[in-house]
Amino acid sequence: MRLPSRRSLVEARIRLGSLDRFLLLYGTMFAAFGVASPFLPALLHARGLGPSEIGAVLTAGTAIRLITGPVIARFADRLGKHQQILVVLLAMAAVIAFGYDLPAGFAIFLIVSVAHASALAPIVPIPTALTNILPSNNR
Repeated sequence: MRLPSRRSLVEARIRLGSLDRFLLLYGTMFAAFGVASPFLPALLHARGLGPSEIGAVLTAGTAIRLITGPVIARFADRLGKHQQILVVLLAMAAVIAFGYDLPAGFAIFLIVSVAHASALAPIVPIPTALTNILPSNNR
């Protein structure tokens, strides 16, 4: 049995184009949202929050998205550093999500929800802006 040469392996490598990378990014983002969203109320209930407190935590997260999404996306547009800001926001959201594992009460979960929503809100518009600024020959 003969192993393929290094050159043939390099030639056979599948190269992802810009569209493929964005499809992978959007698919991953929305899969994560779709997996986490149904379980967050149950997690908060298991952590001792009542129905009205769960509603307040989820409402605060949704409300803050209306403000932080456009503000941070606009900031990324002004700086022109979409990729860097997106990476920072994704890392922040991942770290903040560990806050839901804290053995805490309503106030802490409210803060975690608002911080997490603030980091997640611009994660969809920033890749959209990146898609729009790509040269047409790279799409």
